[in-house]
Amino acid sequence: LLLRGFVGNGNFGSFDALSQKKQAFYPTTTHNAIGVLSNMELDQQGVPVADDLKFCESQIWIFHTGDHFMTLRQKPAATDSNPKTVMELYDGLPPRGPCSQIVELTGNLTRAAPAPEQHVETFTKKRVGQPDDLVQAQKTSSENYREWTFEMVPAIDDPSVQGPFDEDPQEPVYDYATMPLPTTDRWRCATCYANRFQTMNFGTNPASASACEVCQTPIRTALWSQW
Repeated sequence: LLLRGFVGNGNFGSFDALSQKKQAFYPTTTHNAIGVLSNMELDQQGVPVADDLKFCESQIWIFHTGDHFMTLRQKPAATDSNPKTVMELYDGLPPRGPCSQIVELTGNLTRAAPAPEQHVETFTKKRVGQPDDLVQAQKTSSENYREWTFEMVPAIDDPSVQGPFDEDPQEPVYDYATMPLPTTDRWRCATCYANRFQTMNFGTNPASASACEVCQTPIRTALWSQW
């Protein structure tokens, strides 16, 4: 409603949900003042944002991080005499915000390609041992989240999920067959966690447990959470 003045199709993606054909978010080019960028386009869900939101002329975007929204703008636009691409990111939510951060982009700054005319499946399946979810944070007296520790649960082998594996070299994959077993921290069964809404098991196991106390699966088969 705020972006285009009416409530209707709320699809921010490049494709119509039924026909899978390419679509625009704004009804006319005179309304595309503000764009939208989403981290969901980069993760395993691969939801491409509509071209008129991604390539808006104003160079101002609502930035969807996956769990909240920030604003992003280019300042000023790069020129031949000043080829630097500088972005200003504003985050209004604690613990990091409210704050404004200037970021200079480096590396490959090739403009992203527009979406194809017809939807192409981009889903990828997580590899066994690849980080799957962050369960909770162990906070310190500091409000800086970089000084906290987080409990990470790895992906398990799920035959019901089909698709090509995520081969992103930036995504770590932990070898649970050779990794040292937990000795001090309680561990969360990754197998139970993956099925937590069916089993309603949200608990943890003692560090000394060689198998999950709920599903009885040996720890190296079930996999375990890490801090």
